[in-house]
Amino acid sequence: MGRVAKYITMVSALLFGFALGARAQRLAPVYDTIPMMYDTTFDKPITFMHKPADNFSLWCSMQIDYPQEALRQNITGKVVVQFIITTEGKVSDVEVIKGVHPLLDAEAVRVVSSSPAWEPVTMNGRKVNVEFVQPVVFRIAKKTDDSGPLVHARFSHNGNGNFMTWIAENIRYPKEAMRVGAEGDVYLTFDITEEGYLNNVKIFRGVSFGKKEKRAAAAALNEEALRVVSSSPRWIPATKWGRPVKVSYNVKISFSKN
Repeated sequence: MGRVAKYITMVSALLFGFALGARAQRLAPVYDTIPMMYDTTFDKPITFMHKPADNFSLWCSMQIDYPQEALRQNITGKVVVQFIITTEGKVSDVEVIKGVHPLLDAEAVRVVSSSPAWEPVTMNGRKVNVEFVQPVVFRIAKKTDDSGPLVHARFSHNGNGNFMTWIAENIRYPKEAMRVGAEGDVYLTFDITEEGYLNNVKIFRGVSFGKKEKRAAAAALNEEALRVVSSSPRWIPATKWGRPVKVSYNVKISFSKN
């Protein structure tokens, strides 16, 4: 069983604009691009326009120019976009990792690509590129107004308030995958209920290989990612206006044989 680098990527499926990243591996590498982590790994918290990083979700929602054809067809949904904040604070390498419709996908890429410069991020005094995963939500009309100040769900287990650390300590690199040198990224989505339990854990983009001899390894990687997320201890639930609410998050787990 390989050692796991503590880079776990988590993003909200609502207005949670930051991400957490994880790598399962045998030896911890030196990264040029670091997945965004909601902890103190970086020298200081990542900020967007001098505000907390999750303010980027609100900024994106205000920049959306809803495609008219999508409005006519009543097309809604959440487009998940991945991008990199460079050492100069610029947004680059914008790509859709979970699309809804070509019209909404293109608008989500346009919005994220038009982002103002971010504050450059440093780790141990060195500027680093940071990988972000950002959901862009398209809604047309709502009969009721459930907007309000969202206090995000928090992970807390045996004095450990860091979800990515818990994942790193509990994930296992499947032997069959390690034997054939299989590696890749697994993206999952899950809900945290009003009681703080994980529910509806699903893979929306898993590892896959064309070669027959690696298919079993790919399945093992996907199953391990699903297992470790599903086994998460209870969270402190999210709240709006002081009341517990269900929220959705995404997690990215990357397996590397190096």
